[in-house]
Amino acid sequence: MSKLTGLIGMSLVCLLLLTLSGCGAPKSPSGKKIGDLSIRSIVHPGVSLTGKFKTGYYAYHDDNRMTLMLFEGDEASPEQILIVRMLWLPRGSKTPVNRNATNASFKHIVFAGDDRSIVGVYGGGGYYYPKQKPGKDRISGGIWDGAMELLHASKGFADRLGRVQIDGNLKVTRDDAKVEEALKALESELATKLGYKVMVQAITGSDKAAL
Repeated sequence: MSKLTGLIGMSLVCLLLLTLSGCGAPKSPSGKKIGDLSIRSIVHPGVSLTGKFKTGYYAYHDDNRMTLMLFEGDEASPEQILIVRMLWLPRGSKTPVNRNATNASFKHIVFAGDDRSIVGVYGGGGYYYPKQKPGKDRISGGIWDGAMELLHASKGFADRLGRVQIDGNLKVTRDDAKVEEALKALESELATKLGYKVMVQAITGSDKAAL
């Protein structure tokens, strides 16, 4: 009887901890190689967009915030770009398990056409958990429970996805200057192809990262 009471007590404690704060660090999405992202349509079952984001950099803002930028295809003229902004650092057992407690914003840029003149920009939020503390030379981490939808599109862009779910594993190298330069160039390119400005550059210092 005492053993059963003890087991029930332990179960209640664990349930309480999960409800209040989460037990331990979340695991990365399983079955995903580093750089492989799965972007699946929520509204159109079976429709998805895959990408192998093998090249990636990040800019360090402080111990809680960083901006990741990853490229699918040739870095100079990528087919896709993913921007992840971690807005606060999850801390193991102190991290809420509420699925709405997102800690990252996403922007996913998709180029189309022979000359990459057609572009669509998806945006949203989700969860990013780094395996190393921000500031390290290299950081790996996982995205899951991410949701995005089309925010901007040039003429001719066909949105076959609608609202999407995104998850996968990433690895990036720290290069603050490269990220700043690449974001500035991307912002200029988007303005040319869309006909208006879309903010993608990171805001450093005491300000919040651009969403």
